[in-house]
Amino acid sequence: MRRPLLAAALYLSVIGLSVTACVQGQPQSAQSTGRLAFWLRPPATAAELRTTLNAARQAGFTDVLLEGFYHGRVAWASDQFPRKLDYDAVQTALDVQAQGGPRVNVWVETLYWRPAASFGIPVTPLWKDSLATLTADGRPSLSVSKLGFVDPAAPEVRDTLARLVTELATRYPEAGLHLDYLRYPRETDFGYHPAALAGFRAQTGLDARTLPRAGEDGPGNGWRQWVAYRQNLTTTLAGNLIRTYRDSGGRSLVSAAVYGMSDPLQNWRAWSGLEAAMPMLYLPGNLLTRLALLQFPRGEGVWPGVQVGPRYPALADQLRTVRAAGYSNVAVFGWTPGGSDFSRRGVRWGAARGSRQGFRRLQNREPYSIWCAGKPLPHRVLAYGRPVVAHLHGRPGTPHQEVGPRTRLIRWWTGASLPGGAGRAGVS
Repeated sequence: MRRPLLAAALYLSVIGLSVTACVQGQPQSAQSTGRLAFWLRPPATAAELRTTLNAARQAGFTDVLLEGFYHGRVAWASDQFPRKLDYDAVQTALDVQAQGGPRVNVWVETLYWRPAASFGIPVTPLWKDSLATLTADGRPSLSVSKLGFVDPAAPEVRDTLARLVTELATRYPEAGLHLDYLRYPRETDFGYHPAALAGFRAQTGLDARTLPRAGEDGPGNGWRQWVAYRQNLTTTLAGNLIRTYRDSGGRSLVSAAVYGMSDPLQNWRAWSGLEAAMPMLYLPGNLLTRLALLQFPRGEGVWPGVQVGPRYPALADQLRTVRAAGYSNVAVFGWTPGGSDFSRRGVRWGAARGSRQGFRRLQNREPYSIWCAGKPLPHRVLAYGRPVVAHLHGRPGTPHQEVGPRTRLIRWWTGASLPGGAGRAGVS
């Protein structure tokens, strides 16, 4: 996903439309209203965590999304689950919150339990190969990517997560619940766990492994049922975990990190009890961020997720962009106290060098169109210095108009297919 996005954004930076200097900076100047959260993996010691949280408060952050269940281990004082740290990171953060620090939300990597062996991280005792989600030909995600996912159809997975959330809410009712990785891996098609196959067969009489993905008129009815079945598994799991959190005494915000594009197996808009969705946009230019935001409803329920670092605009600029688009709350990935300052000249030089290569790759392609939320809307963009008109569409497969030069500006967004098999749709 990043390579075509970056190529287009780099080119736009040269013509003055998108990428600004990548200065991580501090957000005070842009943080006038709303809430500002940041994702944080707990450092090795309680003292370091307190220092980081106090620095975040001074920088203007109101919330911390504190990694509390990752690599199949917890970051709190548990008597049921394997621990990640030698101290209770959740209680430490809550103590800082009580002194005026950022509000604590415990970040749970819901279905991602095991990194690949190449990371050198000990395998959690919770992991069993029998729990892993599988491809249609029986491969686990660890054989396809470096992330070991469990399957939401496995009863033991659901029971373990329910117990984990119960313990969290019971011990720390003032800490919010932040769900992440509540999805299937996206490297290829997953979800063919024996429990899922059996459940789908009992419901429909069909074997999901033999279903054709598409016919002459698009996806067949059986394939659509299989997609809906797996989507419902993640939706049901989300609703059950949120209800468990509330029933166990949890009194704070319930939020989730969600995919910034379209994932037919992750329908977070249907997750009962979800109060804040944080779509992970992580785009290298503010123009791209403005386009991406068009697919989401404005309001308190959507906290756009942005990233800071050497390939991204300054945080203050990103906050202005997001809030000008109508979103008062924002989540930030990659922030650290006193982050590095990257020079404007260095970033511009790298953008110019990369853009020439990107231009050669992008020219002489199919006509492009922009797909997004809502009904068709005109939007002007600049393709290699020439203004062109594209149309924005909401759902994959809806009629669309292709206009402009034979150039593919960007290739991302909804994951839908363009007519004639031209590729993945989005800004194309």
